[in-house]
Amino acid sequence: MRFEPVSADLPQLLAGGMLLCGFALLCLRRSGGAILAYALQSLLLALLAGWLARSGSMWRAELLAVATVALLGRALAVPLGLRRLSRRLGLPGEAALHLGIGSSLILGTVLLGFATVVVWPAAMGAGGMAARATLAVALALLLLGLATVLLRRDPLSQGLGILSLENGLVLAALAVPGLPEVLELTLASLILALAMVAGAFLFHLRFELAAWMPHGPEGGAPIEDAGSGKAMEEGT
Repeated sequence: MRFEPVSADLPQLLAGGMLLCGFALLCLRRSGGAILAYALQSLLLALLAGWLARSGSMWRAELLAVATVALLGRALAVPLGLRRLSRRLGLPGEAALHLGIGSSLILGTVLLGFATVVVWPAAMGAGGMAARATLAVALALLLLGLATVLLRRDPLSQGLGILSLENGLVLAALAVPGLPEVLELTLASLILALAMVAGAFLFHLRFELAAWMPHGPEGGAPIEDAGSGKAMEEGT
């Protein structure tokens, strides 16, 4: 009996781990757990890109750059920014779901089956079985991210659904052999993610400044009138 080395199936294992994180984003109620699931999903994407960057005895610089961007930007910077943002905004630790956990898992399984049925007839040339499996997982991540946006009520979970959808898009680019725009796609999606976090920070900062700044001379007039009225009452 021959056993295939684990390294031959490592890309499929990493893609499967990303899929489990997509299910977790769809079902988890706690915002901290959802942010951790997204960070783990991005870390697995970085490991997958780094593994694919090693082709034979040479390193592919483009995929190595994708792995670096995914690790530093998606797995570290974006989750830390979202965690800090949730603390600054005082967001609730748990979020309500339109569907229960069981119903969400059933929906995710149906979406995974649909993605497999759609992708499996596609011909990928050499190594087509592994490429089809990875592309099916990528399409399932896109559908799970869209379902997370539609089924979650809090904006943080909806933002994580969009970010998970982008991870699925990058995974699809990695699964298609010879796609030249994979680095550009990764950078564009990372810029979009950072812009979302920065926009939320600026939105929160605007409200903080509005609450801190005085309301102008009209707001101070009643205070002076009230004080003078009180002084007149004390004098009488």
